[in-house]
Amino acid sequence: MDPLEHYLWLGRKLNRSRSAKDFQNGATINKDITDNIENSSIQKRRLVIFASYNEFGIINPYVKYYIDGLLDVSERIIFVADNDISEYEKKKIQRQSVNIISGRHGEYDFGSYKRGYIFAKENGFLQEVDELILCNDSCFGPVSNFGKMFLEMSERGADFWGITGSEFFQYHLQSYFLCFSKSVFLHKTFEEFLLSVKAHKTVQDVIKNYEVRLTKLLTDLGFKVDSVIRTQPEMENPRQRRPLSIEHYPCFLLDQGSPLIKVKALKKAACNLDGIDITLEKLKSSNPSLYEFAIQDDTINRYLSAEDASFSLIMPTYNRAHCIEKAVNSVLLQTHRNFELIIIDDGSVDGTEALISERYGDAIKEGRITYIRLPSSVGVCSARNIGLMAARFDWIAYVDSDNTIRPYFLKVFSQSIKENPEIYTFYAEFCRREDGKIGGGIFDYQRLRQGNFIDLGVFVHHRKCFEEMGGFDRSLKRLVDWDLILRYTRSYPPRYIPNILLDYSDNEDPNRISRKESALKSRIQITNKHDINKTISTVILSYNQEKFVEKAIRSALSQKGDFDHEIILSDDGSIDGTPEIIDKYCRSHPNLIRSVGGGVNMGVSANFRRAFEEAAGEFVAILEGDDYWIDDQKLNAQAHFLRENPDCSMVFSKINVCNLKDKSFKTLERQDSIKKNKLTGQDFLNHPTMNLIANFSCCMFRSELMKKLPKILFEHRFSEISLAFFLEKFGYIGYIDRIMSVYVQHPAGIWSGGDRDAQLRSGLMVRTVAKSVARVEYKEPIQKIIEKDYLSKLQKVPA
Repeated sequence: MDPLEHYLWLGRKLNRSRSAKDFQNGATINKDITDNIENSSIQKRRLVIFASYNEFGIINPYVKYYIDGLLDVSERIIFVADNDISEYEKKKIQRQSVNIISGRHGEYDFGSYKRGYIFAKENGFLQEVDELILCNDSCFGPVSNFGKMFLEMSERGADFWGITGSEFFQYHLQSYFLCFSKSVFLHKTFEEFLLSVKAHKTVQDVIKNYEVRLTKLLTDLGFKVDSVIRTQPEMENPRQRRPLSIEHYPCFLLDQGSPLIKVKALKKAACNLDGIDITLEKLKSSNPSLYEFAIQDDTINRYLSAEDASFSLIMPTYNRAHCIEKAVNSVLLQTHRNFELIIIDDGSVDGTEALISERYGDAIKEGRITYIRLPSSVGVCSARNIGLMAARFDWIAYVDSDNTIRPYFLKVFSQSIKENPEIYTFYAEFCRREDGKIGGGIFDYQRLRQGNFIDLGVFVHHRKCFEEMGGFDRSLKRLVDWDLILRYTRSYPPRYIPNILLDYSDNEDPNRISRKESALKSRIQITNKHDINKTISTVILSYNQEKFVEKAIRSALSQKGDFDHEIILSDDGSIDGTPEIIDKYCRSHPNLIRSVGGGVNMGVSANFRRAFEEAAGEFVAILEGDDYWIDDQKLNAQAHFLRENPDCSMVFSKINVCNLKDKSFKTLERQDSIKKNKLTGQDFLNHPTMNLIANFSCCMFRSELMKKLPKILFEHRFSEISLAFFLEKFGYIGYIDRIMSVYVQHPAGIWSGGDRDAQLRSGLMVRTVAKSVARVEYKEPIQKIIEKDYLSKLQKVPA
């Protein structure tokens, strides 16, 4: 016997692995030797159709190793490559028992299986064997001898089987390794199935049309199906709406008896949840030769240093003693060990400090956990920023104290960092505990601008992002994660990891550190901050207007256009049915309407001021509770006007005046006579009333100006006249000659309900305020109007 053949024969008798060097030098095993091996493969004659694809036309060493392992348990191999192969490459596997078919067909592995089957039938090979094996080059192996697997599956008595099954779409055997008995592969349905194979655009299409369909066809015919691996890794969330990808757990598969490891489980970060470095160590101890083949590949051996990636995990908490243990434990159970956990206690009063000290004292002493206790609550943004400043490591992750990360969370991120050394932000998927809903998805910055789909709990970034762009925006009370992720990913586009790495709760815990602030307000603030879209705050002010306010609200809800909208209901302590109506609409439209009324009567002017302070939009429109809009494009048209005319400080439109007494409608002569779309203070002075606007409900303003209004404007009745003269200092007063709103006059109205003396005194005060805030050149003309139309008339009013 040749010395090499004797060495290999004896090595297999002693369970010794073959040398990578042997196979690189072209050594093979004589078929006569395999006949002498105690191996169940001699009990059945097998034909293998092996599918391969390499864009460079190369047959890799691991493929040769796989082929030789298959020859131990088969009579013949038909090697079908979905690419051209040179004569030099063919020599790597060429021998009497191997037939080689090559040429591009683009039908994935099933296209190669089809061609191999046709070749086998034409040459009479199918009649000579008991079993047909279909397998491909997507695996490293065999890690252990195939004989044990075939012996076990022979004893089970299945008609066809694979190494693993999958529940994706519906149960099916995975096609990287399939074995069929003679009764199956000679069946007409099996032949028709293979001959029907054609090209598909995606792997998902191939799985649905071929993997899934083949299993179903054969089981419908009554053939018994089985798989080598019958168990599954434990699912972190039983409600999870996606089945596990068992091939992502290679260590589990090896422990369960699989002789193969998927190549992608050693090359792709997202395809190994056990850890590529851990898998390689397991492979090294099980089969040193195959390990040597693997680490010769730079796309594999880079993961040997994945443990170098260091993480600081930031966990803010407030009164979460009842659940924080699970969150902390999920961090401490990470299979990647190069990390620190920073807990920032935002002034908890429920015993959180004592619990952390008792349960995790050793981890704190060891430096694994840093516990920062704040004397009083500073809010989630400041708490996380404190954590960011305390972080010692390069990579930052966030864990909320009511969530849990999966054991492979850091392992997958560390692998992804090694795989993408030029990337500074990463994110993965997350699963809601309550119903198993999965969040995440392929990155699209435009989609992100419309709404956040990246949970902060699965977002990891380099500390460089924080150093360059700062941390969390303390001016925001909600959606702070969306703002941070928008900023970081705009500068550093992220890598998406299609793995579920977090389980989160979506309950309404009263102790949420983000507090019960309005998400609607924060959404508008962020939309405005990042210039995502036009943002408009509609302010509806009310006081005892149960007969009118619902119509006002509905008219605001009917607005259409390309803008983000918030409706702020600012009630001034009504004692009729107005609060109930407001509450009804807030509950039915929580993503559009919010209430800022506190149930206390502040007075009209104070109510206006509060509303302006609350408005988060770029523009703010006023709708008084007894008025309503009749044009669903009112907001869109006015916002467009202000965007197109940056030299205007505000804009108003023509109104219809409704007299409830006689139910009549009319326009105002003073507005009918306006002939231009940009007005100055002089245009207002040219009319005896000084009031071309007449009613706030037809106006839209720039929010930044409304937040800077002087105190004097609110000291008496807040008026469109004095406001116009103040704003005119910052730009023209825009006008749209189109009726878009209705001003309702009724006896209970603030102005129309007053007597003549009250109207004169109010008018005098309004114009006095207007004079104080107007341009210098308007002060004298305003004074003349005051003396002529108000002071003189008030002298004639009986005391």
